[in-house]
Amino acid sequence: MPLLKAKVIHIPHGIHLDQLEIKCDYKFIEHDKLRLMFLGRFTKDKGAYVLLNAMTILVEKKIPVELWIVGPRSVALRTLYYFAKKNPHGFVSIKNSIKLLGEVDEYTKYSIIAKIHCGVIPSLSDPVEAYSIALSEFNALKRCVIASRVGALKYRLQTNINAGLTVKPKSPKALADAIEKLWEKIGEEKI
Repeated sequence: MPLLKAKVIHIPHGIHLDQLEIKCDYKFIEHDKLRLMFLGRFTKDKGAYVLLNAMTILVEKKIPVELWIVGPRSVALRTLYYFAKKNPHGFVSIKNSIKLLGEVDEYTKYSIIAKIHCGVIPSLSDPVEAYSIALSEFNALKRCVIASRVGALKYRLQTNINAGLTVKPKSPKALADAIEKLWEKIGEEKI
């Protein structure tokens, strides 16, 4: 039998936060901000520009938000570079609200997910999100998810403010409004 050269992905059914020892000490965490996370390839097809434009809207509205990007660093840097060329004013307003964490091991990834408020999956079209592994990972740690209403996301994501919200794809305003709604829900609580 031939050996397969494949990367095995473990999709957990659930992780208990009290059993998850936080391995990484992220000194940059600002506790008075809404912490969002994008998990995966930060590309145009995955809705990166939509998310960056939504971040611009939120920062202009003075909503304290921070975006953590976990995935291939070179891909994220390239996307940010092209976004900055197309929208220099928008990029300048959000650049201090973006944290590039790069690729991390599984344990560290779950430690990071445990420290965020919400996962964001702003994909643009149905073929891109046939089955979102990122959604499974956010759900495993009981994190709220805001996602575009495309592909399997529109069926798999339970829509309520505690579990998640789906938004119109390709709409930075719709995404920003959903994030703002989440901020209003938890903004007065101690985060």
